[in-house]
Amino acid sequence: VLVDPATHRTGNPRVYSGGDCVNGGKEVVNAVAEAKIAARAMHEAMMTRAGGAAPGPAPQGS
Repeated sequence: VLVDPATHRTGNPRVYSGGDCVNGGKEVVNAVAEAKIAARAMHEAMMTRAGGAAPGPAPQGS
């Protein structure tokens, strides 16, 4: 699956992807890192659409 590496959003703006679907089965730690990126992007998209404040930068080391 092709995604935007900054958000893990696919060509469909309502679909995000990561892990084995994107990286072809690399290490679990990579899948978790990609999931965190996608979750943050989803949260930002939902908050922006709802008129809420977008989240600030992610804390380092999380």
